[in-house]
Amino acid sequence: MIGISLVLARGRTVMVADTAVHEMPNAEEIAAIAIEAAGAAKRLGYTPRVALLSFSTFGYPEAERSKRVQEAVQILDRQKVDFEYDGEMGADVALNPEIMAQYPFCRLTGPANVLVMPAFHSAAIATKMLQELGGSTVIERYDQLINQLTQKSTVAGSVADGLGVFEATLANEFQAVSGVNVDEEAIELITLQRIYQATARVIATIQEMLDTLVRI
Repeated sequence: MIGISLVLARGRTVMVADTAVHEMPNAEEIAAIAIEAAGAAKRLGYTPRVALLSFSTFGYPEAERSKRVQEAVQILDRQKVDFEYDGEMGADVALNPEIMAQYPFCRLTGPANVLVMPAFHSAAIATKMLQELGGSTVIERYDQLINQLTQKSTVAGSVADGLGVFEATLANEFQAVSGVNVDEEAIELITLQRIYQATARVIATIQEMLDTLVRI
C-alpha cells in the first residue's frame, strides 16, 4: 500500500510516489513502491517510465542515502519487471529530455511519467510546492479514488449481469408457460427492465468518471 499523487503540469501527467506511507523506505521498499506505482500507471492507460529519484545522478555525487536507490534498481533488475525504470537520477534528468540525453546509457526511452521519491518528506514537499507555485494541478491520493471507482463499477456490473440473466429467464418462462395472468407477467417484466436500465445508467456514469481520469 502506497500513496500516489497525480501531477498535471504543462500538458503532462506525472505520478509521484510514495506520498503517504513509507517515511524513509529501504531498498526493498523503494523497489516495491516502483512496482506498485507502475501498476497504477498501467491501470490509467499509461505506459510507465519509472525514475527512481535522488539528489545524485548515476552515482555522482556519491552519498550513503543514494545507495538505497541504487540497490532498489538492482532488485528490479533481478525481478525482471515488465516496465521501464532507471535510477538513481535527479528530477531534472528524469523530466527533461535534453538533460537525459547527456546520459546515453539511461534506460528510459523518454521523460519519466512515474517518479519514485527516496523518502516520504521529499515527495510531500515536492507535490505541495508544485501546487502552491501555480501552473500545476495535484490530485492527492488519486490511487484510492481509482480503487473505489473500480470496486463500485465491478459491483454494479455484477448486479446488472445478474439482472440481465434473471430477466432472460423470466422472459423464457413467460413464453413457455401457458394459462398465466399475462398482465401480471408483463408488469413484472417491465419492472425488471426498468431496474436493469437504472443499473446500466449507474455503470455508464462510473465509466464516464473513469474515462475522464484516463484522459487526464
